[in-house]
Amino acid sequence: MFHSVGTLVGWALLLAAIVFRQPWFILAGLLVPYAFAWISHFFVEHNRPASFDHPLWSWLADQKMVALVLTGRMNQEVQRVTVSEGPATSR
Repeated sequence: MFHSVGTLVGWALLLAAIVFRQPWFILAGLLVPYAFAWISHFFVEHNRPASFDHPLWSWLADQKMVALVLTGRMNQEVQRVTVSEGPATSR
């Protein structure tokens, strides 16, 4: 949920940057989602975020994950990936 909230807040901040013509909202819109994700990785999942090594892939994965959450298909995706790849391991 941290990832979803962070990503949605990020999109809201980017939209606010356009609507209110506040360029600093763009920076906040990029930093807030990563902050939420990093908090989740370090304190909930206890693993290392992919954004350190692959920031673009990390961002794209968050966008896909939020789309799956919003359309109610995230559980199905988790089951699909778990079956095809086996259990996830922490770094």
